[in-house]
Amino acid sequence: MSLVVLLSFLSIASVAINVESKCDSGTDLTQYVSRILNEVNAKGSETLRLPRRLLGDIYLKRGFINNIGNLKLGQNPVFLVCHNETLGAVQAKFVAENVTFNYEWVFGDEECWGSATIPPQTIYIDFDIQQNDDSETPKLLGLYVSDFTNTKFDVRIEGGSSPKSEELLKHQVLLTTKTALLRDAELTMTMHFAPKVEKYLFLNNISN
Repeated sequence: MSLVVLLSFLSIASVAINVESKCDSGTDLTQYVSRILNEVNAKGSETLRLPRRLLGDIYLKRGFINNIGNLKLGQNPVFLVCHNETLGAVQAKFVAENVTFNYEWVFGDEECWGSATIPPQTIYIDFDIQQNDDSETPKLLGLYVSDFTNTKFDVRIEGGSSPKSEELLKHQVLLTTKTALLRDAELTMTMHFAPKVEKYLFLNNISN
């Protein structure tokens, strides 16, 4: 795989909705999902800050997800799927391009420091909004990063003196950065998208 690839940001949005009349599987809800997508894209491309983390000897002091936004609908049409006669769900796929990640890191007690970046790549994310039968409104459970398809991080040592070989240190930073991204990207994206879709979680009757 090339170091620079288009990001196909596959987001499976499962929005469970109470249906006032009998649930009709196969109802076309493309326009409903498009309205959610427009809300998410309202500010266009954005950069999201990742949490700071101390992971063993590596301190991830500043990290970002870049170029989040400008999502596209990856399927057309989008249909209603019924769980029973009164409870339905919408499953949609969203696509974004050229999303990158970067971290600034410090080893030990500022013995050395540098940065780690991931080029534009393909990642897969489940965007999960569910509703239990006894709940009044759907709930955003979170976003689940299933995998990074490109883990060839570019790790750079930019200052200080490494107590171990350069290759060993870079390998340690790579593994630490990947661990943090798998965990923190979910939290950061959930906090970012939740307010944008909140108004659509209170629609008890979906219509185009």
